[in-house]
Amino acid sequence: MNIRQKVEDLAVTLAWKDYHIVLDRCTFCGLCAQICPQGVLRLEHGTVVIQAPENCADCGLCEEACPQGAIELEFFIVWDDARPAS
Repeated sequence: MNIRQKVEDLAVTLAWKDYHIVLDRCTFCGLCAQICPQGVLRLEHGTVVIQAPENCADCGLCEEACPQGAIELEFFIVWDDARPAS
């Protein structure tokens, strides 16, 4: 289950800011590149390359797939107008 599915029942929207790869944690296993549905990530010459970042679907699958936690997606929460009053 990705983070979008986890907040599906809440009256919020996730607005993605950016993502980055912490190379000190990355073992270059390639799981992120394998799972990326848009082909944004790839392994090249022993390192992770971000190609065409504008094609990123912000699905979070790469972050979830990384066993080292080397991919960090930054987002902020936007409360929808229709949220129930507390």
